[in-house]
Amino acid sequence: MQSSRAFITLDALRGIAALAVISWHGGRLFGDDGPVFTSAILAVDLFFILSGFVLTHAYEQRLNTNLNVPDFIRMRLIRLYPLYLLGFLIAGLAVALRLYANMAEGSTELGIAAVLNALMLPNPAVGSPPFLFQFNFPAWSLFFELIANIAFALFGARLSTRNLAIFVGVLGAALIAVTLRYQSFDLGASWRTFDGGLARALFGFFAGMLIYRLRDKFAFTQRIQSNWMVLALAALTLASFLPRFAVGEWRPPAELKLLFAMALYPALILVAALYEPGARLLPICSWLGVASYAAYVLHVPLHSLGGVVAQLSADVWLEEFAPISGLTFIVVIGLSAWLADKYWDRPIRAFLNQKLTPTRKPAPAPAS
Repeated sequence: MQSSRAFITLDALRGIAALAVISWHGGRLFGDDGPVFTSAILAVDLFFILSGFVLTHAYEQRLNTNLNVPDFIRMRLIRLYPLYLLGFLIAGLAVALRLYANMAEGSTELGIAAVLNALMLPNPAVGSPPFLFQFNFPAWSLFFELIANIAFALFGARLSTRNLAIFVGVLGAALIAVTLRYQSFDLGASWRTFDGGLARALFGFFAGMLIYRLRDKFAFTQRIQSNWMVLALAALTLASFLPRFAVGEWRPPAELKLLFAMALYPALILVAALYEPGARLLPICSWLGVASYAAYVLHVPLHSLGGVVAQLSADVWLEEFAPISGLTFIVVIGLSAWLADKYWDRPIRAFLNQKLTPTRKPAPAPAS
């Protein structure tokens, strides 16, 4: 059973996860102790599982009836690329200003990285660490997301639930293996851990797909309106990123992060899909969902641009003003995400959908 109803609570959890990532990459903008959340990297695994769940809801039935693979991929690129491009342009401006400030010239490697990153493709392994995306390193997860999307369209949507469960089990074993091999769960952003990023993305996406299938199979599909449950789920999501004030100097081992990604988050999403916010929370939850992708893809470029502008204009480091700089950073990202969604993403996607969506000729009338 597939309906057109949105999952507002899942949208809110996506926004909360994006906030955790922003605080992680903001680092010392929030103080000398570093990021607010010690395990915010787990937000990416939550993103992957949410994506698998939501895209199965939206597209699985269509892929098995009247939606072909090229059209699906075109729709996904139209959804992801405009904001990705905006992030790349902001990052490119930051790089250009930094080169100007250092009176340095660009390199061939930088030019190649710019061309490939502009096309949403990873650059060659250069630099330390050798990020897949030198201009906007969190884009590694979008690259692996697209790989998972293509696998979903090519064969995933046609797997039986039994075969899907076996496939998820194999992917889970692969994720356990790479985690134990690296003794880390911070995998995927650099070429050194490419296999780990692929394992995280594929396991998360297809686990989300399996959750959606099982939810339908066992008729776990009712919707209950409860602000208290939505708030409790939001609090649990934040707690799963292990706030620094709660854990102090303790650092969670990779095995615990693996457990969260493979067990806690699938269960969290299954339960969260049951609940919807009431009228008071609905605008906040909806806004978190709308702003989540823009905030994720823009926060590092805006951080880089803000830092270089502060150094050029006033010869200061933003970190000198922590935690005010961190709080300001959150506000700027939130405002930028709203503006980017309204004045950049939506108009460009509407234009691309109008120009690139093939027109279907009506079937000829049967001969009388």
